[in-house]
Amino acid sequence: MTLDNIKAVIFDVDGTLYTGGIAKHLILGDIWRCMWALRERQTRKAMKSRDYMTAEIYYNTFFSTLSQKTGKEESVMRDWYFSRYMPLMVRQIGKYCKPRPQINEVLESLKKKGIRLLVYSDYTMSKEKIESLGIDSSVFEKFYCAEEFGALKPQTRPFAQICQENGLECATTLMVGDKVDSDGGALGAGLQFTCIDGKNCKNVDRSKYDIVTWDDFVNICKK
Repeated sequence: MTLDNIKAVIFDVDGTLYTGGIAKHLILGDIWRCMWALRERQTRKAMKSRDYMTAEIYYNTFFSTLSQKTGKEESVMRDWYFSRYMPLMVRQIGKYCKPRPQINEVLESLKKKGIRLLVYSDYTMSKEKIESLGIDSSVFEKFYCAEEFGALKPQTRPFAQICQENGLECATTLMVGDKVDSDGGALGAGLQFTCIDGKNCKNVDRSKYDIVTWDDFVNICKK
């Protein structure tokens, strides 16, 4: 990995900016609706393979499917997702997860190099998640959510669209994430991609991707 010619870095959030599993805490945090959380993850996984083009089409499909899986009305699932599930996720991340070591120093170092910083997460409320961890959110220019594009990672359109909206060239923009099979979609849009090594990289062909440890990433950013 090198920062030569990199003008902007787009960070994933979950698993990239912090460590610690959150799934069990989402279930235990709302035990009476634990099956809803499991169905949400199943639905999301099934929808990764398609670009729905707009947020409206995405959400209509998402909540229709979730309604079928839970046996609850779509309006009930919408209210649960936005009013209960996502705020719970923010709280549990802040309570049980830890920010990556030296993350604020890394971000500040990148800013001092003149590198622009953005966030692109599959889930909503990324700014709130970051702030719950004590990470300085003010260094990021914008926070993007895949749902708002109508396409989850690894769909390539949102990566390219983020660059276009911010006047960035894809070739000089680096996506940093922890999953090759989702964040790695940046490569298909012409961005550069670095994957932070971890449990999601165990079965990845390392000859095909730029995979670095967090410590190595820190050292490169702080040079």
